[in-house]
Amino acid sequence: MSSFQYVRQSNRYAWGPYDSWVQTADGHVLDTGNVVFEDDGAWKQLTLSPSNFLGARGGRTANLFQGQLLHSTSSRGLLRMQAGVFDTPLDWYALPGAAATSASGPGTQTRQQNRGAYANFQWSSSGKARQALTLGTDTRYDSATVAGFATSNYLNDELLEERGSFTTGRAFTQALYAQDLVRISDAVQLTLGARYDYWRTYNGENEAGTVATAFPDRTSSAVTAKVSAVYRVQDGTILRGSAGTAFRQPSVYELYRDVRETSGLVLLGNPDVDPEHLTSWDVGIRQTLVRRMSLDASYYENRVRDLIYRSTDLDFDPSGQTRRLLNAGRGRARGVELGATLRPASWLTARPTYTFTDSIITRNDLAPASVGKRLPYVPQHTASANLTALVSAWSVSATARYQSDVFATDTNTDVVSGVPGSYEAFFEADVAASFEVSRHVSLRLTCENLFDQRYFLYYRNPGRLLQAGLRIGY
Repeated sequence: MSSFQYVRQSNRYAWGPYDSWVQTADGHVLDTGNVVFEDDGAWKQLTLSPSNFLGARGGRTANLFQGQLLHSTSSRGLLRMQAGVFDTPLDWYALPGAAATSASGPGTQTRQQNRGAYANFQWSSSGKARQALTLGTDTRYDSATVAGFATSNYLNDELLEERGSFTTGRAFTQALYAQDLVRISDAVQLTLGARYDYWRTYNGENEAGTVATAFPDRTSSAVTAKVSAVYRVQDGTILRGSAGTAFRQPSVYELYRDVRETSGLVLLGNPDVDPEHLTSWDVGIRQTLVRRMSLDASYYENRVRDLIYRSTDLDFDPSGQTRRLLNAGRGRARGVELGATLRPASWLTARPTYTFTDSIITRNDLAPASVGKRLPYVPQHTASANLTALVSAWSVSATARYQSDVFATDTNTDVVSGVPGSYEAFFEADVAASFEVSRHVSLRLTCENLFDQRYFLYYRNPGRLLQAGLRIGY
């Protein structure tokens, strides 16, 4: 059996005419000059220019090619081969300069190109009644190039000849893994797994103006492992537990790329950042109450060494607008997951879930003030509910998701919401429907953010999104 998929995405975006609560006595928008106002009993002065109200414009074109081949090697053996390329020939954005207006003005334009390729080979065999063996290899290649140019007019694509900045780099990862599932008895199942990762980053270069800096090639490797067990206490009651380690290497962008956002936020890469290492364990239970209803509960704990995250550099920039990529000493996340599965009818399934996470930085010699603070971008509360109906050739699903607000800084001082740069709590609902025309052809229609909820995850979310697709397998 084989399948192939091609997806092309292309978009452009821009800001429309702006409005402001800062207005003259006759109701006109005030976007130039000094403004004096009272803030909590104190008089303050603010200097405005049109560029304070302008946003970015940009666009992106991306292509995804991926395929899969399944081949039986014996009566109980299966070979799975997957490969793909994710190519982004152009991802660009233009920012207005300080002297720009809504009509024209100087600015900058950043152009990015990146390509990722992967290949996975996996062989599995269940040749013995109580054992299933899996062997595999993962290969991945990534490259990225980012170039910055000055523009005489940020509203068009006429770039000045001299390049202002340039960043490039490549990364290669090779992994080997093995897993053995053993059924010790009818009630006990044990899974053992191990993985070896080799990572290399090379051809890294950063150029600012006419000064170019080449970064040395770097390599790292790690052996990780996992063990899990499932124990069927009695009919309807299952206990489970697992423990393991993991390894995550930094991306090309995290290593080499510096970014300046429209809000003035500066994100600095770090070519010296190390991979992070995770140690985790969890225990859980599944209880079937009646034939069509089961409950799940689990407790988990993750401990991270050399955590990759962005630290607010107040010594370099007291405004808090500069964030450097660092390795925190250690971090910890622990929590509870609750879930249920209900089948009110043979064709209908409902799955509500809830997760609570308590996450903090436990050690950080480079930024001691962050110790005890919540980990950036990790919500305390998440919940979801999924409803799926399978009727004949139709598959229809509806999903509701909730996420509490998160901090974007290790100092946990970003508590403002409702503005660009903030990360708010949100509720969102999605629906999807697919129809199987034949064994090899299916149609799919999805609607994300059904109720058109608007919230900020740094940028304001784009609202309701409709997508249609055709899938052909052979």
